[in-house]
Amino acid sequence: MSIRLLCLLCFLFIASDFKAQTTHLKEESLQAIHYLNRIRQNPKAYADSTGTPSLKYAKEKPALQIDSILMDVALKKAKDMADKNYFDHVNKEGLGINYMIHVAGYPLEERWIRKKEFNSFESIAAGDETGIANINTLILDKGQNPPGHRQHLMGMTEFWGGCTDVGAALVHNPKSKYKYYFVIIIAFKS
Repeated sequence: MSIRLLCLLCFLFIASDFKAQTTHLKEESLQAIHYLNRIRQNPKAYADSTGTPSLKYAKEKPALQIDSILMDVALKKAKDMADKNYFDHVNKEGLGINYMIHVAGYPLEERWIRKKEFNSFESIAAGDETGIANINTLILDKGQNPPGHRQHLMGMTEFWGGCTDVGAALVHNPKSKYKYYFVIIIAFKS
């Protein structure tokens, strides 16, 4: 057996072992969505419990509806980050979430997919072991000015306030840098 072939076989074995470690934490993903819906319906109580004064001005929002396409895309994106060991809104192929959800069948206007790297609907977090911890990380959005994740999840802008659908996924890969990868997509059909 040649050294090249042996090296290729070793690489394929290591790569497959790395991917095999990724598990989907489905219940955590669903808990995250339900938790976010409770916060959106009573942002003042959440602001009081977390000591986040700027959330006291967030308006109550209706519950987001779980969308199967968004759930599938969130899972694929979270698994991709865990499997390929990166953390970014744009995947290794240069694709953003707008393009990904559109290709999966979620209807978006042309302007949202003009560029394949566009992201108007995704928030991501890494390192937290539970769906609820990831929601808290994104809403508190420490060190971010403006707090874009908070605005996205809480529907605090006119654009994001019109979003009605949600999909989320938390995956775990103990061999990856952050171990846990969370994706939440909140969007509206065009």
